[in-house]
Amino acid sequence: MRNIGLYILCPVLSFIAGIFSYMLILKWVWNETLGGDLATILFYGGIIFLTICFPIYLGVIHLIDKWFHQDKGIL
Repeated sequence: MRNIGLYILCPVLSFIAGIFSYMLILKWVWNETLGGDLATILFYGGIIFLTICFPIYLGVIHLIDKWFHQDKGIL
């Protein structure tokens, strides 16, 4: 169960946090909203995240998991 949380849940939560932070900055800085483009942004952003960022994310998490045996509680 820990591996599922580490390898699946962490990147998915990162993607969701990135979308929400994008929407907040868009609203706070430029006073704009996504309007009807939210579904399009989620769809294409999800495809890009799964094809580019997710493998990189898995590789980095795997390397951190292998290199830092003693400090796993901190990670």
